[in-house]
Amino acid sequence: MRISARLLSVVALPLGLFAHTVGTPVGRTGAPTDNGGLTCNECHKGGLGSANFTVSVLPYTPGRSQTISIILGIDSAAQDFGFQLTARLASDTTKDAGYFLPTDDSQVYCADGHAGPCGGAAVQFLTHTAASTTPSSAGKRIWTATWVPPGRDIGPVHFYVAGVAGINTMISGTKEDHTYTTDFIVPAAPCNLPGPVSIAAGSGSVEDGASYRGTISSNGLISIFGNNFMAPSTAVPSPVGYSATTNDLVNGNWPMELGCVGVQVTTPDGTASRVPVFFVSPGQINAQAPKFAASGQAQVQVILNPDANPPQKVVSNIYQVKAAPVAPSLFTFNGQGTGNVAALDANKNNGYLADPSVVPGGVSAAPGDIIQIYGTGFGDTNPAYQPGVFAEISPLPRLTNPVSVTIGGVALSAQDIQYAGLAFDAPGLYQLNVRVPNVPDGDQLISVTMGNSTSQTNATIPVKH
Repeated sequence: MRISARLLSVVALPLGLFAHTVGTPVGRTGAPTDNGGLTCNECHKGGLGSANFTVSVLPYTPGRSQTISIILGIDSAAQDFGFQLTARLASDTTKDAGYFLPTDDSQVYCADGHAGPCGGAAVQFLTHTAASTTPSSAGKRIWTATWVPPGRDIGPVHFYVAGVAGINTMISGTKEDHTYTTDFIVPAAPCNLPGPVSIAAGSGSVEDGASYRGTISSNGLISIFGNNFMAPSTAVPSPVGYSATTNDLVNGNWPMELGCVGVQVTTPDGTASRVPVFFVSPGQINAQAPKFAASGQAQVQVILNPDANPPQKVVSNIYQVKAAPVAPSLFTFNGQGTGNVAALDANKNNGYLADPSVVPGGVSAAPGDIIQIYGTGFGDTNPAYQPGVFAEISPLPRLTNPVSVTIGGVALSAQDIQYAGLAFDAPGLYQLNVRVPNVPDGDQLISVTMGNSTSQTNATIPVKH
């Protein structure tokens, strides 16, 4: 879709705190579910100093990033400082509460000790950089970072944080640095996006989420464009928007509200319902359409603060868009619906099937290779899945309607379309596993047809014998 993260060089520094200048090992914040609540005191044995140790963080608006500060001061004996922090859900402290973006004086590590981003696969830890360990003023240190909170209200958040003030003293081989721990609990703030909100006028403001054409399809992924969908963040750095994470799921499914934003779609037969939302930004929303039993005009409306009562609940204009049970569309690596399609080559270790100028390390497919192509709008499957629900691998959710694929002008046989159905990475995402025919080298056009509907005409795959 159109909107679809290093250590500084270590310099010569004195003894004491700098056994861990890069902030590792992780899991030393005092979080009770990490290593039994270990802190920096495991290595730094100087005991509690005189400093005040605080985290400056506000109650969170779902999905809206904010700048936080970690303040350690004043420890008059200290020359060097460090910290490690993690944000966890009060309801389950084994789970992250949002994520962090690093700044010049802070960085992110994953639970396995590797530098972030962590991709939602493991809890993460914010810590100092080597360059940020010296005091900003005598005996004091302040670090800043961007915290991106959860995309919906999932209760209070614990900020577990441990700090060290290095006093550069060794007694019997033990570091005598002062250590500190604290636990800040932050609640969610009520959704109160101000509005007004509007879907842009004219054509192209609600489109399929892959090729950006003007027909949306049953259970397909869609993009909505307009104004004031989400208040821009003042945090630096700040993400362009907010994408749903694992912790935003509701009973394992995509949420119907994200970042205090909801979407309502009325089908051609007049049925209105809220639909799953998985990305929001000030100017774009990505969502999943409901089931369309027949073709016609659908109505789309954006709702701010959807669970509030008027006047806090703010609604946009109603936008009319063509809707159909099937409208195949292919994702592309450039996010614009043109050029190399989003695909993997199973014969080349599932390498990205793209020109290296488009995707570094991209590969070309040879005739006979099995490739996996991704798109949306391919319609019903058996078994069927409701919007927002992730497909399961058994039994395979295959398409119920016939599909044909053409590569480089060659129509594939039924035997060369080995799988056509839902993918398992996201609701509304479809996957085709096909064999590449014997076509010339170079970028070859690829298209998918279902009934009278065909995917975009300017999508390609690179081929090389």
